[in-house]
Amino acid sequence: MATALPPDDREMTLGEHLRELRDRLLIVIGVTLFLMCLIFPFSRGFASAAVDHVVPTHVAQIVSFAPLELFRTQITVCFIGAIAIGFPLLVYEAFRFAAPGLYPNERRFLRVVFPFSLALFIAGAAVAYFLTLPCSSASSSATGPASPRPCCPSGRRSASSRTSCSASASCSRCRCSSCSPSACAS
Repeated sequence: MATALPPDDREMTLGEHLRELRDRLLIVIGVTLFLMCLIFPFSRGFASAAVDHVVPTHVAQIVSFAPLELFRTQITVCFIGAIAIGFPLLVYEAFRFAAPGLYPNERRFLRVVFPFSLALFIAGAAVAYFLTLPCSSASSSATGPASPRPCCPSGRRSASSRTSCSASASCSRCRCSSCSPSACAS
């Protein structure tokens, strides 16, 4: 018993499938690299804004330990931005690769679902940026190792810790038990 094939379906060899996949991937990679080049001049500002959103400057300071760490961060920001901006193209190329093997009702379903997938992608990115990142940053900084710099503006340290102030704070501003609140008021 033969089943009805989709109207645009035709037999393709493995080589033809791989060439089609290669062509689609080259389009996506090319557009992603182009978008990365467009975003690169603004990447330092985007990275600073994201870090300031997650970890305010009065709480901690970001330090680079490797010579190319800032450049790698800029490239990562460019890549994430390019994927976020180019997401509709990525989904479209995946659809175009699979379309010849789909029945007309499956194609209609995917055309209806595509706008919702785009909206869900944007909603997920917003939830990650506005809820997940700040919460994970707050929890990791609250349980992380002590800061190596003194927390008191005067440079005095707690007697119980050589590198940072104790957790049982008497000073509400710098959480230091060795200084008075009036010393930290400045």
